[in-house]
Amino acid sequence: MRLCVAAAIAVSTAATALAQPAATSLPIYSADTIREREPEFRSVIIGNYERLMRPTLNPAEARKLRAVRWSFPTNEQQVLFEFYANSAGNGTITMPVASLLLLKDLATAEAWLTVNGYSTFSLLDYVTIVRLNRLAQWPASDRLPARALGIPEDALNDERVRARRNEVLSKSILFIVAHELGHLLHGLDA
Repeated sequence: MRLCVAAAIAVSTAATALAQPAATSLPIYSADTIREREPEFRSVIIGNYERLMRPTLNPAEARKLRAVRWSFPTNEQQVLFEFYANSAGNGTITMPVASLLLLKDLATAEAWLTVNGYSTFSLLDYVTIVRLNRLAQWPASDRLPARALGIPEDALNDERVRARRNEVLSKSILFIVAHELGHLLHGLDA
């Protein structure tokens, strides 16, 4: 169920992206915040790949992925889950930091809403508003996911919320990385 919520967020975002004309994303996070968080995400993602995924590869997969490269762009506008792999070029998996921040904030919101017995449909509404570039109509102070969704600043003080957020976020990131590795393994750009 927990992974289903994260997958639903990603699927609905992809469906919205396909159904709507491209819109320029309004930055949600400051450039400073994105730059500050880049080392954290780089360390966690590459560390999990090396520790959890790489040892499970068969010899053929290990050969194909031996030179996988990672890119963590700090572009403020790459916020809507703009993860992709470039197999034709240099075998790079791109994980924009703003997209990772949004995923982490949505996982926190999902955890708090679920633990407290609220519906999580507001997460999909928020992602749709971001995708349609409607955040420009909101005061800047209300654009961050926690503020927009009414999540208290101390939400992660509750161990149940923190544990659920960590589980949803970890599984979501592992799914995304595995998906992008699949593109590299099969020579498919995405």
